[in-house]
Amino acid sequence: MGNFIIVLFLLGCLLDTFAGLIWWSGLLQQKEYRLDRLVAHIRSLTGRQILLHVLPSLTIFRLKTFKRPKRTLRVGILLLGSVVVLFLLVFSLAYWVVAVPAIATIRLIVLAIGVYIFAPVVLLLFTALTGGLVSLVTTYYLFLVRQRIKKQQPFIIGITGSYGKTTTKQLLSHVLQQRGKVCTTPGSINTALGVARYVYKHLGCSKILVLEYAAYRVGEIARLASVAPPDMAILTGLGKQHLELFGSKQLIAEAKAELLASLPQGAAVFCANQSAMQIVAAAKNICALEIVETWRNSSPKLQSKIVGDHYQDSIKAVIAAAQYLKLSDKQIVARLESFVPGDKWIQRKTAKSGATILDDFGTSNPDGFSAALRLLAQQSESRKILITTGIVDLGRESVAIHSQLAQQAAVVVGEVWYLGEAGKTVFQQVFSDKLVSTQADVRKKIQLLDKNTVLLLEGRMPQWLTEHL
Repeated sequence: MGNFIIVLFLLGCLLDTFAGLIWWSGLLQQKEYRLDRLVAHIRSLTGRQILLHVLPSLTIFRLKTFKRPKRTLRVGILLLGSVVVLFLLVFSLAYWVVAVPAIATIRLIVLAIGVYIFAPVVLLLFTALTGGLVSLVTTYYLFLVRQRIKKQQPFIIGITGSYGKTTTKQLLSHVLQQRGKVCTTPGSINTALGVARYVYKHLGCSKILVLEYAAYRVGEIARLASVAPPDMAILTGLGKQHLELFGSKQLIAEAKAELLASLPQGAAVFCANQSAMQIVAAAKNICALEIVETWRNSSPKLQSKIVGDHYQDSIKAVIAAAQYLKLSDKQIVARLESFVPGDKWIQRKTAKSGATILDDFGTSNPDGFSAALRLLAQQSESRKILITTGIVDLGRESVAIHSQLAQQAAVVVGEVWYLGEAGKTVFQQVFSDKLVSTQADVRKKIQLLDKNTVLLLEGRMPQWLTEHL
């Protein structure tokens, strides 16, 4: 009986070790293999999240919730390298385990626990090593793109800000196609390597290049802008997203202002939101730029497919940029009305139950969350439900920001389905028994949905929820 229990214990350690490797590689991939973002994530952990980090095998049999990485070369290298190192560690300590038969079982248990604890460390080590390789590849592609851009000299429009970069980029690129072929990165590709690889492969004969410039630390935008220096810029706004990484909004503004420092003298800068002026204020070459405050413009009358008035700032900035590039108002309106929003935009859908879904897909940010709640308040359905996973990377202001959002939501919605950990405690204090957070309770609630219900999905939802809705 004792040996059977020991075998079960060892099998459990083995299972949890492999589950941990897969789970941690998925988390690292989600954080773009950046150790600074991983550290910020760990700092924000509470309660149940900490338990899942320590014992990821608790969810391994729930395949719809277990964090798994997408199959990529880097993930394959990380997992294979980690398994090989752990195997060599066990093999090298095999003699130490069996050297004294009387205590071999104890040593075997100690070894199993040690391997389990050491596994994430090995994975992080390989992440750092592959990070060096990625850095070399990034430098190589940046060199190639620099030569390509110098040769073709496309007109480059740079977009940066704390939020709305991707949607603004997509809308602007669509409008500017009226002038000819436009090259722009798909989705949220905005890192140096992602941008460089895509531009090198797809620039072709395009005369206009629209890029979004993102940063998780000071200096990253400057690096990309030195290779692809913009001729014009759009600032979407400054928020508190990634405050955990930067430490203050001033440092975020300084990081975003690196895009302005790369602009030529007299270049136009279109500020889509009043908060964007904080980025302008952080720029050292402000006197040499033409600052255009587009949020002050009157709202255009359009018959567009875009859901939500909170996109008006982006629309105004796009219109102003297009006019600057000599497109007529008729051309601009026609392109705006033909634009079909993708998955980075709020989508209006219909659930199986007939309920209306406002799907604000993707990583949530405070400004977008607040805007989505205002949109929800405008809906005519009598029953309004907020489904959210909370907002990460807010640092010390997480409680204050989630408290503000909870107070705003309390005026709009009758109940909340909370499927994340960040900010959940704050929402529980505001909504009390009107908040559910377990999968079982949510499944029961789904059965009660009808045509008089509207759901706001704020943030990236788990697969099981989207399947049941």
